[in-house]
Amino acid sequence: MPFVKHFQRGRGESEITAIIKANVRVPERAMGDMRAQLASIRTGERRRSAYLLKRYGNQVVQRAAFS
Repeated sequence: MPFVKHFQRGRGESEITAIIKANVRVPERAMGDMRAQLASIRTGERRRSAYLLKRYGNQVVQRAAFS
């Protein structure tokens, strides 16, 4: 399966979800696994951001992100 964008602006693309569901044996399990992976990614993003802000402060993080 080629790489495709599954989420855009935080929302799932229903066409891609339909393709995945049609090509797995247990669609409910596959979708549950994907939701769990997404939740872990979002948790990691929040924790990384919190760590960077705590360690370096908002001003440094903003300069690094937008420079």
